[in-house]
Amino acid sequence: MKYLSLIIFLSLNTFAQQSYIDYLSPYHPVVGKSGMVVSQNNLSSDIGIEILNKGGNAVDAAVAVGFSLAITLPRAGNLGGGGFMLVYLKEKDEIFYIDYRSKSPLNSTIDNIFDLNGKTIKPKDSQRIIRAIEVITLTGMSINDSLSSVKPSRLEEKFELVEFGIFPKERSELHKRIESRQDKLVGENLLEEIIQIKSDFNISSTHPAMKAINYRQGLNVIEGKLERSQLFEKSLFATRQFAKRQCTWMRGWENLRNFDLYQWGDATEELKKQLNLLEII
Repeated sequence: MKYLSLIIFLSLNTFAQQSYIDYLSPYHPVVGKSGMVVSQNNLSSDIGIEILNKGGNAVDAAVAVGFSLAITLPRAGNLGGGGFMLVYLKEKDEIFYIDYRSKSPLNSTIDNIFDLNGKTIKPKDSQRIIRAIEVITLTGMSINDSLSSVKPSRLEEKFELVEFGIFPKERSELHKRIESRQDKLVGENLLEEIIQIKSDFNISSTHPAMKAINYRQGLNVIEGKLERSQLFEKSLFATRQFAKRQCTWMRGWENLRNFDLYQWGDATEELKKQLNLLEII
């Protein structure tokens, strides 16, 4: 069986994201003189009110509401969750707060929390940390156990790969082509686009989308870390470095059929031959 592998590299400056939860518009404010129980579910709030009506205090009601929210609104965390509590003791006329946010053990590290089995995640690498939490949440297993449960297999063990690579043999030609399109990518609209995306999707400057080439340099201009006149050169350099890494990676493929940019005709004919073979098979 033959499997045709087409590798296409695209430079995309698009980003889309949805709100995780789209709450309904809030109701008008409600005022209470004797007391009030507020939660995100009316059934849980009613339980808190019932506790107060039976003589319980605010803490009693809060505990009851927390237990009930584990059923009525399980995504909120509730049991075992963290937060703050502002308490007023009428008998002592005393106000104080309790900080019960969750904390990791003093000697804990990212490695032993996620059981990475020798692999490491940098403490500031929020993207990988979030991914690790997702794996643990979805599978119920540590990172190490999750990876061990899946036996990796290489594509060439399942298929006969036909690999094509199309890129300049001369690096100077690659640089020339990158520079010819760079003006369009970092034109006047880039900074406006970044500001619009951050505003529309409410994302921070550390979001992975802001780490993309051109976005990262444009964001530095917006934040005053880079002069506007330096934007073109900085983004051009980053793009050239990225292209160099991609070419080095592709040249390491064992069975790669490499075509120069001016060999589109040859590449097309070879591709047609492989497609015909697939139809025959």
